Amino acid sequence: MEISRPYTPVPPSLHPDYQAPGYKSNCLCLMIKKYNDGALSPSIAALEQGKCLSLSNSMGTFVAESFDNYTSIHMLAAGTGLTPMLGIIHR
Repeated sequence: MEISRPYTPVPPSLHPDYQAPGYKSNCLCLMIKKYNDGALSPSIAALEQGKCLSLSNSMGTFVAESFDNYTSIHMLAAGTGLTPMLGIIHR
């Protein structure tokens, strides 16, 4: 069975002192909410650490560099809307 969902990569931690144990820079971190009746999130939550997944490249148009000319930015987000903003915060 093939199921597709548009998940967004996130930094391993908002603060370097709180990175996951054993984190390596070649890891891809995703924030995924598990829905018990979901078609995909229960399977992802059950994966063992180190398992391989097939991933496609992103197709979005968000460009964090478009905020480089601003000295102050106010952001408001909820749920998955937070993940694009993390790219701006870490710049």
